[in-house]
Amino acid sequence: MIKPLISLRFLFAVLVFSHHLGFVIGPDNKFRDLYCKLFADAGPVGVCFFFILSGFILTHVYQEKIIQKKIKIKNFYLLRFLRIYPLYFLTLLLAIPLKLGLLLTDHKTWLLIFSEHLTMTQSFVPIRDHYFSFNLVSWCISNEFFFYLAFPFIILLFSKINFIKKLVLFVFISIGISILIYVLPSRLDHAIIYINPGIRIFDFILGIVLYDVYKKLHPLSKSKATYFELASIVFLVIMYIVGIFLPQVIRYSIYYWLPVSFLILVFAMQNGKISFLLSNKLLMILGGMSYGLYISHFLIIKYVTWLNKRFEVIDSVMLLIIFVFLLSLICGYFAYSYIENPINKLLRKRKSA
Repeated sequence: MIKPLISLRFLFAVLVFSHHLGFVIGPDNKFRDLYCKLFADAGPVGVCFFFILSGFILTHVYQEKIIQKKIKIKNFYLLRFLRIYPLYFLTLLLAIPLKLGLLLTDHKTWLLIFSEHLTMTQSFVPIRDHYFSFNLVSWCISNEFFFYLAFPFIILLFSKINFIKKLVLFVFISIGISILIYVLPSRLDHAIIYINPGIRIFDFILGIVLYDVYKKLHPLSKSKATYFELASIVFLVIMYIVGIFLPQVIRYSIYYWLPVSFLILVFAMQNGKISFLLSNKLLMILGGMSYGLYISHFLIIKYVTWLNKRFEVIDSVMLLIIFVFLLSLICGYFAYSYIENPINKLLRKRKSA
């Protein structure tokens, strides 16, 4: 268990949450400028972190088991499916009222889009009304499931390739994506570069390669580790600030690979003082709640803001943000305690039986 990385999951989930606070943007809203400057680009950073971290953690847990055939591929798939789908399916059902208008006017299109979300294939469809339908943030889970399907085969392939070849391969991949950004029609930038799992899988593969780097590094002393942890945070903040001035398509692709990878690599060593702070019990619990927070927060934002516009209960934007965040935390806690944890305990019992 790499405790600081678990805690960081919560912090980056909060970044994604902040990215979806679009309701604060209004012509007469005093929070508009602050939101645009600080949070409008937070989502891509969070998505990049989760995709790279997913590859890193899965390699840490399953690489040797898959290579040595200590776990069957079908069992790996079952474990990953049960990890994400129950909560995913529940939020899909809860999102149905958001698409009642489409159901009443064009039930065939509604059924097509719903089937895409039901099968977690919506991110393959390069149409905004498809991949951003129902629970908007579920496109990331669609990608993750594709990554899970590919993971055993990537691990087996990489086990036959030495480390230098992997790095060279990744340099060429980076160049290839850069060329694709240049030649791709701008209308497809978001659907292909940011959303499509065929492109985003390279974030995930970067996490797999990063784990090889992690294994080759010697542990840092506690004093040096703290400096490296500070440096990784500062580096990411600087890249974030600079990124504001760059085209969106660049920020939504390979731009955050380096700072996010550096951050994950440094905190995976768990030797610095910041790692020690991140390893406290509260942050670990919040990190465990991060999936529930992530998958539920957009629906909470949509429903709460709709109800608030209808009944005008909260007239302060800041209070509305706090309320939505606390409600998202509560949902994350209940999802973790009553859906994720019971399933994990059941799987552990079955494994030990």
